[in-house]
Amino acid sequence: MGSAAEGHDLCLLCTSSVVIDTKDAQPLYQEVIAFYRDMGMPLPTIPPLLLVDGKTLHEFSGKEGRESEGGPVFHIRGLCLATVHRSIPSIVRSLGGGINVKTVSSPIPGATETVRCKVSAILVYYGFPRLLTGSIIAHELLHAYMRLRNIAKLDPQVEEGLAQLMACLWLDQQHGRLESQPEEQRLSSYFSFQIREDKSQVYGEGFRIAYDQYQRQGGGSRGLVSVLDSVIRTGRIS
Repeated sequence: MGSAAEGHDLCLLCTSSVVIDTKDAQPLYQEVIAFYRDMGMPLPTIPPLLLVDGKTLHEFSGKEGRESEGGPVFHIRGLCLATVHRSIPSIVRSLGGGINVKTVSSPIPGATETVRCKVSAILVYYGFPRLLTGSIIAHELLHAYMRLRNIAKLDPQVEEGLAQLMACLWLDQQHGRLESQPEEQRLSSYFSFQIREDKSQVYGEGFRIAYDQYQRQGGGSRGLVSVLDSVIRTGRIS
């Protein structure tokens, strides 16, 4: 038994693949980005990935308004830092009339709201084994993927369910590539099992709804893109 991030223990198997710092994580990050691309979900820009300690993650989670809601490690051990800009293009006359005008940024009933998002970074808790770190990255990249398409108001069950779907699909891919490493295969199965059997309403049920629709659409990259296109268009998994 070994010890890694801020005192949590790791078994010998996990210690052998532990991801300690930001530099260590970059090859794995590129691997997950390639997985997104292979699944028909290329990211238009690649946000930086930073491995951080618990204090930093908690601080930025608070700033993002994402305190723990009883979800699994994918929520409390990773974070997509994004800035959402909402503006309404509207010009009104200045006080006193005449031809002087000013821009008004406050909401106006009936006006069309435009959302612009910027992803600053992906934060992931340091000191976890490779498979867990990769699945957390895959989860957080779904949030980044949506923000980079200026999607910022999805129902939490929809978005977190999709994020869990991406984490599970990445683990399933890894399982298929680890035939010569049965212990790593068992570890990937364990993390995948945690996703599939999670009882929480937002993450667990959200995943099962997303996975069911993914299967209904035929699975693979085509099924995934079909589900995502529907969500981006309607805001729902249907």
